[in-house]
Amino acid sequence: MHESKPNPGNNRAKSLTSVSNSQFLILTAIILVALNLRAAMTAPAPIFDQIRESFPISYTSQSIIGMLPPVSFALLGWLTPRLVPKYGLEKPIVIALGIIFIGIIGRSLSINVWMYTSFSIVFLSGIGMSNVLLPPIIKYRFPNKIGLITTIYTSLIYLSAGLPSLVAVPLTQAVGWRVSTGSWALLALLAIIPWLFINKNESISLENKSKSTLSVARWPVAWAITIIFGIGAFNSFAMLAWLPEILTKSFGISQATSGWMMALFSFIGFFPTLIVPAALLRLKHPSIVIVFFSLCIIASNLGFLFLPQFALVWVLAGGIGLTFVSVGLTLINLRSHTKEGSSSLSGFVQGYGYLLGAMGPLVIRWLRGLSGGWDMPLWFLASTGILALVMGLIAVKPGFVEDHAAVNKL
Repeated sequence: MHESKPNPGNNRAKSLTSVSNSQFLILTAIILVALNLRAAMTAPAPIFDQIRESFPISYTSQSIIGMLPPVSFALLGWLTPRLVPKYGLEKPIVIALGIIFIGIIGRSLSINVWMYTSFSIVFLSGIGMSNVLLPPIIKYRFPNKIGLITTIYTSLIYLSAGLPSLVAVPLTQAVGWRVSTGSWALLALLAIIPWLFINKNESISLENKSKSTLSVARWPVAWAITIIFGIGAFNSFAMLAWLPEILTKSFGISQATSGWMMALFSFIGFFPTLIVPAALLRLKHPSIVIVFFSLCIIASNLGFLFLPQFALVWVLAGGIGLTFVSVGLTLINLRSHTKEGSSSLSGFVQGYGYLLGAMGPLVIRWLRGLSGGWDMPLWFLASTGILALVMGLIAVKPGFVEDHAAVNKL
């Protein structure tokens, strides 16, 4: 009898199949997390009047609720990297999804504004954790496909933001606002499932826990990335709060028309987001990307000032300029070698960046009150495009956060 000898070719094929299946599972898990990053936030916006019928919500309270997302994201941007040395990256993602689930369900059962606000903070905390954890997970799991996976992940954020707005009204008319807003908890529950089947032997190891968080605050490039990310968030939250009033009261555009123009403003960034990661990764001169989006912000706000009859053009330009958020998320991985560096830089950029974004509606409101019109706020927003240009040219310069941290230790 002849003993059968192992076939190296078959073993290699089985190994490749196993890796491929594993990566498909992880990609599915990342996609499902990305779909949770905005859905619960935007779902109540079109039906807020129906929610107000269930219990009183003052306009001041509504303004505070509107500020919760960037503030929550900022706080969790600072806190989440501190979980990584002890728990790694994947366990906190499961915890974050559980927190999102609990928060959405609790908000849908609210009987007063305090309960509604409290549970909003709960699910926003879970989203804030996920915001920070996804970039380093992508960095570790797909080191040779960072551009592609980042494109998928950031594009799905736009889908996550837009889809609930489309279905909120008909769903509320059919089953009420509680079921309409609470149904998005199922998406969080679904997103947990693939993480439970990821092979524990493949979990992200943290053998050197002392190096799991890096100090990045003294690295100028980290601040440059933070500022361009923050400018994207600042313009986004400022315009989402005040652009409807500019369009209707200053330009005389009907409420219905301003509604679909706001939808365009929010969604148009989906298209440049598809090419931003690849452009930053492959272009010989990635500064072209920075120049383009800076000019969009500048042109949009100056256009509103001097040529308001072309408001639709400036709305589209302004929405495209918000892609600086995606630029910042992409640079987190392009300016780090390791998962530890990516996690530290992600927390720093999103923590301070979202804090800057939270100031947008307040600063624009203050400038409008100070000047009595929209000229000063629009000039100010145009100037943020100039700042983004300067900081962006610094952010795209070659360099890595780990190299900076190593130099500082010498």
